[in-house]
Amino acid sequence: MNRPSNIRRSSAGTRRHHRTHPPYRLDILAPGVATVLVLPDPAGDTVHSVTAYDALGRPMAVADEHAAHILSLLQGAFTADWAQPLVWRRNGNTLTDETPMRGAA
Repeated sequence: MNRPSNIRRSSAGTRRHHRTHPPYRLDILAPGVATVLVLPDPAGDTVHSVTAYDALGRPMAVADEHAAHILSLLQGAFTADWAQPLVWRRNGNTLTDETPMRGAA
């Protein structure tokens, strides 16, 4: 996937406004999405891998252009270190820096 070299930035007021939208907009792009995993490129490039999961934890097929749009929505709504793995959860509309396998035995 080709990504812009700059991470999308927006003002604090715009981020607060955009923070209410991801659950609804992501449901349009990937119906039934419960979790989104964003992985940076190991080479340190700006290319990210976006994987959506349903409520049962099964990966969902997401087109490349939809993955780019999902990443753009999350970057516009949340301030984070995009050089590390991030997880967005629909339940609570939160973006955290932990992987979904954390704590799994």
